[in-house]
Amino acid sequence: MEVGQRLPLEVEDLGTSGDGVARHRDYVLFVEGGVPGDRVGAEVVSAGNSFGRARIREFLRSSEIRERAPCRLYGICGGCQLQHIDYRAEEDFKRQWVAGALRRIAGREDLSVDTSLSDQQPYGYRHRLRFTPRVGGDESLEPCFYRRDGQGLVAVDRCEVATEAINGLLGTLVEGLREPGVSAGPGWDRIALHAAGDQLLLVFGTGTGAWAEGPRLARWLMSEVPGLAGVVRNVALPEDLRARRPGALNLPLAGRDHLYTTEGDFRIRASAGVFSQVNPGAAALAYDRVLAGAGVGPGDTVIELFSGIGALSLRLAAAGAFVIGVDLDGAAVADARSNAAANDVDSVVYLNADAAEGLARVLASGTEPTVIVMDPPRSGCSRALLDAVAASGAERLVYVSCHYGTWARDLRYLARSGWAPRAVTPVDMFPRTTSVELVSVIAPGGAI
Repeated sequence: MEVGQRLPLEVEDLGTSGDGVARHRDYVLFVEGGVPGDRVGAEVVSAGNSFGRARIREFLRSSEIRERAPCRLYGICGGCQLQHIDYRAEEDFKRQWVAGALRRIAGREDLSVDTSLSDQQPYGYRHRLRFTPRVGGDESLEPCFYRRDGQGLVAVDRCEVATEAINGLLGTLVEGLREPGVSAGPGWDRIALHAAGDQLLLVFGTGTGAWAEGPRLARWLMSEVPGLAGVVRNVALPEDLRARRPGALNLPLAGRDHLYTTEGDFRIRASAGVFSQVNPGAAALAYDRVLAGAGVGPGDTVIELFSGIGALSLRLAAAGAFVIGVDLDGAAVADARSNAAANDVDSVVYLNADAAEGLARVLASGTEPTVIVMDPPRSGCSRALLDAVAASGAERLVYVSCHYGTWARDLRYLARSGWAPRAVTPVDMFPRTTSVELVSVIAPGGAI
């Protein structure tokens, strides 16, 4: 196989990167933009010992599951990878990816993966977007996403997977940043847009230092955008202060620094800079599955690791359990405590600590959990945390993951202590992308 070689290819499968998979004389080629069922004329753009990559030059036959992407930046922007594929087929592929990771990485051939949960809204679902700002060619400031090819940034004024409220705020922000005299904040490295119901929040992430233009820009945005509850400067703290105040510091430039959303029967506060779910519809499905997997009631004790602002803790407590939440983000813990108090829930407490350290402290106090629930970041869990879970005496673990690769790796490690998955349910939290959320129930040797 040589770079520049042209050849006809049948696309047979979809890789986990979103590229089609084809074979030429048993040599694997990943075809950018290829869809299973396509027959294409392709050009080889790279060739390694085990696989290569190819670019489509012409379509000889288009797949029945191929669709026209609605986004004008699709293929340039790196945010979405699957807008060119029928959504029902996308769900099937994601289920196959989870099953593949369970088989290849976790070594489990005997467990089937449930049908994916989805709220069937592949567009307009994102209630939160994050941008990287840059100075454009005309010296104006631009919100940007990273390019798919890794070659820098692309300016964005609309995102098809975001809600219309978010897009309205984005359009006005782009207009405001083009005004003469508007300057970037010091160490300005991110812009975040949040929506909750009919409320909006705009967050500028900066370093320390003066930003004289910030309040003026904030006041103008507040006057122009209906429903904008606040504009916030989220200041990243120096390393020596983070131990005392994890995360960052919110400085309201106009309005307030938080939003309120409804999660089940609860009114939830989420401050700027803390984690919140981007897709409330799919998140509700995931939470329902967690509750079903946890199966707790009066007399049960739950330890929830990576508990965030408490949206799931309150539901577990409402089922009758006593809940101990653990999270490293001090701002999230403050919100969680506020949410428990505001919703009159007195059977949940929160600990501001690293997950492994916090779990060890809780267990050392003599607490005997019925269930452990955890939703770690994409990097998964440390071995120290997995060892503590395995030794906890809990009847089961409900593991929520946003990366099936690290989840499968952690399953393999837990298997050394006799813990095994009993149920795996994918949740399509991020339609039109290759990301897959999942909820799994894991138990120490034997039936739940």
